[in-house]
Parts: sequence; structure tokens; C-alpha cells
Amino acid sequence: MSLDEKFEVGEAGEPLKFVVKSTDPRHTTTGGSGGSNASSSGAHCAFVCYAPSPEATNEWVETIKQILQSQRDFLKAIQSPIKYQNEQQRLSSGGGAAGNLASQHL
Repeated sequence: MSLDEKFEVGEAGEPLKFVVKSTDPRHTTTGGSGGSNASSSGAHCAFVCYAPSPEATNEWVETIKQILQSQRDFLKAIQSPIKYQNEQQRLSSGGGAAGNLASQHL
């Protein structure tokens, strides 16, 4: 998933909106049936989200950003667990020369 942070303010009192899009290549539409506005090259599924206020929009966007970052971190961890663990140890030790040396010996 990706987040389009370009907030759009509607006309007179209309809530703010932002878009959450799927980045999964298996979930694309190819136009043609169903009255889709997608191009023939395919477009990803998208969710247009409306918030009642700028504050709510900011809160929702920050929460979604944190969730997406957690998902990216989890994906990195399961794809390459040793590398991920070494990065985490380096970050928690301050990332200095000693941290780099310690992660090389694991």
C-alpha cells in the first residue's frame, strides 16, 4: 500500500481527502468491463478517504504512515532476518564504529 499525502480541500466545508493505493501488482484493473476508468495498462486499487477536519486528516495520515512503515520493516525482517537483526543492533547501539564492528562479528 502507498499513501498519497496530497491533501485536497473541498468546496465550502467539504472534508479533506487523501488516497491510499494498493501497490500489489496482482490487484490491478485493466479497463473494459464494469465501467472502469482505468487505462489499458492497468491501475491499482485505491481508497479515497475523507476526514471531517484537518486535524483528523493529519492523525489518520500519521497512523497510516506508521502502519505502512511497520509493514515494510516486517517484510525486510522476514526476507533477510540476519541482515535485519544486524541493522537493528547497529541502530540500537548508536550506529558508531563499535556498532558496525559488533554487527560484523555476529
